[in-house]
Amino acid sequence: MSSRYLLQCGLTGCESPITSRCGYCGIPLCDEHKRTLNTDKGDEYFCGACHAYINVSGLEERDLDRRLIPNMLLANSKKCTGCRSCELACSFEHFNEFSYELSAIRVHKIEQRALNYPIVCLQCETPPCVPACPEDALVKNKENCLVELYEDRCTLCEKCIEACPFDALFLTSDRSKLVKCNLCEGDPACVKACAPEALEWVKKYKFGERKKLVLNLNPYRGKK
Repeated sequence: MSSRYLLQCGLTGCESPITSRCGYCGIPLCDEHKRTLNTDKGDEYFCGACHAYINVSGLEERDLDRRLIPNMLLANSKKCTGCRSCELACSFEHFNEFSYELSAIRVHKIEQRALNYPIVCLQCETPPCVPACPEDALVKNKENCLVELYEDRCTLCEKCIEACPFDALFLTSDRSKLVKCNLCEGDPACVKACAPEALEWVKKYKFGERKKLVLNLNPYRGKK
């Protein structure tokens, strides 16, 4: 079968039943045209083009980068019901206990406006928290775009919390731990726990078509 046909199938799909999506670009795939990558966490499926790229780019050996690079976490405040299931799922995933204050995602409530919206680290392209840290406990990973926290360097000085414009870094009430989102290594627990689908783990190629929607959902847009 020609590579030309495979590219056409990867870009436009085919008439065969869809059984999976490309783990990198999100294109729907049938059994015949998906390419399998065996990993410690199970099989991952890719279209022919992405599978070739992963092999030549070294992403085959970099599991975390492969899962993070093509995706982004979106929050839809208009769908959020304020149930806080995302917070409990986050704390259980990372600390094996259900605790609101150990969650790296927090639901902010504005009772007067009946508004709930999730607050979580946006993994900023140029994160202000990184230069604010005097101990280099926060580092921007240029390969997978994650802002990484090195807890052994953190002195809990709170300078990163003051620097974050989105209030997305949290200190526990006993001031013993800084809590920050790491996107669950590419499989966010908060997304799976969100029944109203206010949280979405989507492919970046969809960001262009969703940008207007996300901006319109900003509760502070147009307000002073």
